[in-house]
Amino acid sequence: MCKKKLLVVVGAGASVEMGMPLNNDINHKLSKIALENNFYYEEKGQKHDLYTYIKDKIKYSCRIKNKEPEEPNFEQVLYVILWLACAHSKHNYLCHLNAFLNLEKIPDSKYLLSFNEQIGKGQELKNLYTKLVDSLLDTFRKRCIRATEKEYFKHFKYFKYFKYFKKFIKKICQEFDVAFVNLNYDNFITQACPDLFTGFDNRGFFDQKRIYNRKEWNMIYHIHGSVHFNMPLHNQYHMHEIIWENDLKSIFENNADGRNFEFTEDGLRVPNSNIIIGFDKVKQIRRNPFRAYYSQIDKLANEADSILFMGYGFNDQHINQAIKSSCRPDKDRPVIILDKRNPVKSPFKGSDDEEKSRNICSTLNINSHNTTWPNGQYMFGNQAFEEIKNKNVLFWHHGMINACKNYKKIIKNL
Repeated sequence: MCKKKLLVVVGAGASVEMGMPLNNDINHKLSKIALENNFYYEEKGQKHDLYTYIKDKIKYSCRIKNKEPEEPNFEQVLYVILWLACAHSKHNYLCHLNAFLNLEKIPDSKYLLSFNEQIGKGQELKNLYTKLVDSLLDTFRKRCIRATEKEYFKHFKYFKYFKYFKKFIKKICQEFDVAFVNLNYDNFITQACPDLFTGFDNRGFFDQKRIYNRKEWNMIYHIHGSVHFNMPLHNQYHMHEIIWENDLKSIFENNADGRNFEFTEDGLRVPNSNIIIGFDKVKQIRRNPFRAYYSQIDKLANEADSILFMGYGFNDQHINQAIKSSCRPDKDRPVIILDKRNPVKSPFKGSDDEEKSRNICSTLNINSHNTTWPNGQYMFGNQAFEEIKNKNVLFWHHGMINACKNYKKIIKNL
């Protein structure tokens, strides 16, 4: 019997309950990394790290009148640091906006001063960026190990939640031909179903032909990278080639600081890394496996008989546009969005996150005024879906692990 094809788009919300850090946690971690690596300046006897300095500048510049400013997303902050590094570098003639913008002075860190002017502000900020990205990936690897190994008894809650998650993913793979488009760096899905196709062979080498020629489903594409991605400096073929390393306790050679840049037409210089991070990801998806993965999204979206969004925030426009182009009026397929919301608010009515609501409506071609609760009201304890009138779209607002426990209800509606 032919199985239905299910496209699963996996965002950060799918992993939070298993111990992956939230945005504020990551901001705090990156500030700590900046301090530990001397990217700080002193003022009135206090140490102030450059990451927090730039983050707060963004935070208060975006302040809306009579509203408390929100904490910036860490990817937004890293993207700004990358642009500042380019604008302050000796290659700043490539950044044409410099003809119109006056750059605000950024305090010199202890790291910069230790070089006695042998490096400039651009190099300082570039090194800050690469150090933060490399350290962040190490953090995710440690969190993955912690959540999936029972001997980490101190964090047994995460291991227990991972068991629910693992069962849910296995059930999905049994019921459907599945394609996971994973925007996360963690390995929870491949831990649950290690036989999913990734494009890497059993030696860990990536072969793009296998991606382009593949007819079957049952794959996972790590669009933005994975904790398993490694770039060994001793690679006999290419020092920037990404290979798959199964053992997360192995030595990973991130070292984005010591590698070449990818130059963009508008002057951005992106260090080669194991992951894609920050805004404007399309500019960074120019080498394999990222380019090969990204080339398949439209195909998967158009072939899918149903779509499941797991903890996806609808912030990645390169993903949204692929989904949107496949949502035709003549293609009425089931769509379920697994999320965690305030138990008295829908994602549209009275929502604090208006941008997310707009992105959902735009991506799925739905009207926010057509949302309904069963029996006219939302009872959080009833584990009900929120529905879209005249559309085959359902919202599950009770969190990822709750959805895993109610997997039969989710699968039935797909």
